[in-house]
Amino acid sequence: MNDTVNPFVKYHSVTPQDPYWNSSITFEANASDVNTAINLVILNYSTDGLPIQVVMNPKGGYGDLFTVTLPSFSECPNITYNFIANDTNGNVNVTQLYMINVTDNKLPSIDNIQRDPAAPSQTDDVNITADITDNVNVSIVFLNWTNNNWASYTEVQMTKGGNTYNATIPQQASFTTVKYWIWANDTNANSKKSAEFSYTVDFADTQSPFITDISQAPINTSVTNLDEVIVTANITDDGSIHMAWINYSTTNFSSDSGTRVPMSLISTDIWQGTIPQKAAGLIVYYIVSANDSYGNRSDSGIYNYTVSDAKKPVFSNLTISPDPIYQDSTILEICPDYRIFFS
Repeated sequence: MNDTVNPFVKYHSVTPQDPYWNSSITFEANASDVNTAINLVILNYSTDGLPIQVVMNPKGGYGDLFTVTLPSFSECPNITYNFIANDTNGNVNVTQLYMINVTDNKLPSIDNIQRDPAAPSQTDDVNITADITDNVNVSIVFLNWTNNNWASYTEVQMTKGGNTYNATIPQQASFTTVKYWIWANDTNANSKKSAEFSYTVDFADTQSPFITDISQAPINTSVTNLDEVIVTANITDDGSIHMAWINYSTTNFSSDSGTRVPMSLISTDIWQGTIPQKAAGLIVYYIVSANDSYGNRSDSGIYNYTVSDAKKPVFSNLTISPDPIYQDSTILEICPDYRIFFS
């Protein structure tokens, strides 16, 4: 009597029941036959419409159970499958088709986080960029930042350009510490948060020094060839003064020509420098200049003085006419250093 009864598959299981991408999947099937033994059980599956057949192995100690484990699947939305059971008499049973969904659990990648400028000052907006990718697609990216250690924070959606996303943190006061991180979400609701980054806002001095109350001693109408001229100026800055100097010349000049002499701080905000003696008849032009500790420079206007001759005139071969002199005489020539007695 010929055996014409097909084997049958009572039940099967899939572990895990809700598999993720990049995870292995184990299939088990209970296959039996009423007349003879099971010869072969095959798992027939497809991820893209093309069938793949894998022989299932008897599960030792479990009678009619057959099992097989498939390696991980990458970027596979679902798997269709069924079982083919064959008994030793050649009877075959093909089950119905089943389907399982394979869930994407791969997180987005957040790489190459940069800020520009790297060391911002209070005058700088800071641009934050990052390269963000996903095995399927990036849905949305946010930059979260705070200037009060997360007592409150600002969330800004980042703008996409290729795989690079960017957002801007506006100018902050000097010495403020800004902390920030990036959050990315893909189209399958997998999200990732980056590490936290921070910077402290530098103080950038863009204001040039103020040069006021320039004076000289002797004053410009009293300078002789025997005098050094002491120049004094009030010099202030919203930071600190790095150096001050005088440029002088005996020809008209610009702020970077002539001879430079340093000025010294003699009291709060008061700087002083000395121009050496110059020959009589020369006109001396000078400018007071200053740099602050951030390299900002100021130049005063041009000042000048004329050097006079300090030597008194010498009279020789003095004659007096008439001689002798009477009270009603007219004096033609006389030196102030002589006394004249009238007869």
